[in-house]
Amino acid sequence: MRFIKYSWLLSLVFTVAVKAQEATTVLPEGTVLFSLGYGKPNLAKTLFKFDEKQILGITRSFDQVSYSGFSPVSFKAEYIIADRVGLGLSYNYVNFKRQASLNSAVLANGKNGVGYVNIYFSSWSILARLNMHLIVTKSTDFYWGIGLGYREQKFWEYSNLPTFNGAHLNYLFFPVSFESGFGLRYFITPHFAVYSEIGIAKALLQGGLVYKL
Repeated sequence: MRFIKYSWLLSLVFTVAVKAQEATTVLPEGTVLFSLGYGKPNLAKTLFKFDEKQILGITRSFDQVSYSGFSPVSFKAEYIIADRVGLGLSYNYVNFKRQASLNSAVLANGKNGVGYVNIYFSSWSILARLNMHLIVTKSTDFYWGIGLGYREQKFWEYSNLPTFNGAHLNYLFFPVSFESGFGLRYFITPHFAVYSEIGIAKALLQGGLVYKL
């Protein structure tokens, strides 16, 4: 009888402990999350600019050179399939533009004028993603994620100079995309959170908003 009594008490304590743990986690099994984020820096633009200025020296051939671009935007969806494990999708987009001009040049039409050689780059990717939620409390979620999927990159060159005249579209043939990093979500309400991530992706740092169903 004493054994049965203690077994019942042990089972009761264990059940209460499990329920308490479930009550303290912000991500119980079955949770669905959506996030929208913005990243910095624009790695594609940064690396291309460094290559042109420091390695190839191309920018010294022009009178004016400028770089602009839309920093990476990221949309993620995640489903918590088990304790501390989530599966989802990650979509990312980034672009940049390089404008280079000559104040006076012989153009493709044979006249003199302002010449330009411009470049436009865009890239999007969609990945399957696995998140491991390392530390989860009532309001915070510290996680590590890894993703693998498909990407498409386009590279346009257009100019009015004789050697580059016209527009040329090139697809960059490396369709595999990869990302990995650590992130932190902080829930300011039961359904809304802010998040930040650091790691290997289209940007080293990103942050944004999270909505939990």
